[in-house]
Amino acid sequence: MNYRFKNSIKKPRILLLDDSKAFLSGLCSLLQNSGYELICHSSAHSALDDIKVNSPDVIVCDLSMPEIHGFDFIEKIKQQEELSAVPILVLTGQTDTETMSKSITKGADAFCSKNNIRYVIEPQLQALLRLKTTYENAIRGKQLEAVKNLIGTYKHEFGNALTILEGMIRKLTKNNPVLQDDPAKVRIDSSIERITKTLEKLDKLSNYEEELYSSDTKILKVS
Repeated sequence: MNYRFKNSIKKPRILLLDDSKAFLSGLCSLLQNSGYELICHSSAHSALDDIKVNSPDVIVCDLSMPEIHGFDFIEKIKQQEELSAVPILVLTGQTDTETMSKSITKGADAFCSKNNIRYVIEPQLQALLRLKTTYENAIRGKQLEAVKNLIGTYKHEFGNALTILEGMIRKLTKNNPVLQDDPAKVRIDSSIERITKTLEKLDKLSNYEEELYSSDTKILKVS
C-alpha cells in the first residue's frame, strides 16, 4: 500500500512506514492536515526505493516488520551519505528501555510509543525538522567556508605567477626595446590583462554569502 497526500505548495516531506495498513491509514489521517507532504508505505522495500528517488525530510518507521526489521531499515538509511542527515523517528508498540536504546544506537533520532501517538507525534516531527535544518545549515556553512578558502588559495597562486610574469616582461622589453611592439609581446600583455581581471573577480567571490531567494531556494550574493 503506497499513497501520498500532496498539494502544489512545497511542504516538509514525511515518509511513514508501517506494515500495518490499518495503523498506517490512521496515522496518515491524523497528519494529513498538519502541513506535510505524506509519503506512506507498508513495505520496507518500496520505502527504500522511494527514498532513493525522493529524499524525505523526516522518516517515521515501525520496528517489527516482516520484510526488513526496523533496526536493519535504519542502518540501511544511515549508511547512505546523502541520507545520513535525514532524521528518523521510531514509532513502535515496544516501549522497553532496551528497544529504545537499541533504536538510538542503530541511528534513530527519536523514539515514540504508538500508545501516545496522538499527543506527541506532531511535536516530535517539528523537533526533527528543526534538527535537520540546523544540521544542513552547519554543513552548508562548512562548505561555503571551504570554497572561500579554495578561492583564496587560487587567488594567491595566480597572483604570484602574474607578478613573476609581469617582472620578466618588463625586464625583457627594457633590455630589448624592439620587443615592445612585437606581436608575441602584445599577446602576452593581453593575457596578463585577462588574468588580472580574473583575479579581480576571484577577489569579489571570496566575499560572497548566501541569501534567501525564495521559500526554498538560496543564491550566492557577491558583496
